[in-house]
Amino acid sequence: MKIITDEILHLYIINSLLVDKELKEEIEKRVTVDPEFKERIDWVKKFHKEFKSQSKPEGIIALYPMKPVESSLRYPKLAAANVKEKENVFKYFASFISADNVIIVRIQKNEATNEFKIHLITESPVDFSKVRIYLGGYQREIIPDSRGTALVNDFNIDLNTNIHINLGSEN
Repeated sequence: MKIITDEILHLYIINSLLVDKELKEEIEKRVTVDPEFKERIDWVKKFHKEFKSQSKPEGIIALYPMKPVESSLRYPKLAAANVKEKENVFKYFASFISADNVIIVRIQKNEATNEFKIHLITESPVDFSKVRIYLGGYQREIIPDSRGTALVNDFNIDLNTNIHINLGSEN
């Protein structure tokens, strides 16, 4: 039997794809056989339902860290690239995703300057001039350029950073 922390339960309730397959199966099995565990997960469900109903102004979307995919490549290379390219100083750092899997924020970091590039990715058409990105603890709103990219050089982002997106109003 695996130890299932409250953090894992919260991720499972927010989006079950955010937890490992084995943990997901363990949670689903234990909910049927362990009444105490079922009470825990019911409390987390109730918490998130209440949180969604009153925590954020309309239009604000919370993002959650994505689980990294194991890969032996540090960065992709094009097979046909025969000209030595200037190395990109920004390397992949982390990705965050909305609970409904509609919005992804990909973050790259320049280790030398401690700058972060934030890329907003969404399937639906978005007027990026109306989008606002909020980082927990960062006192300003971030406005991406016309391609959905923004540069942050005076704030340290990590996997525990709360990221919220406001896609703008339809006024």
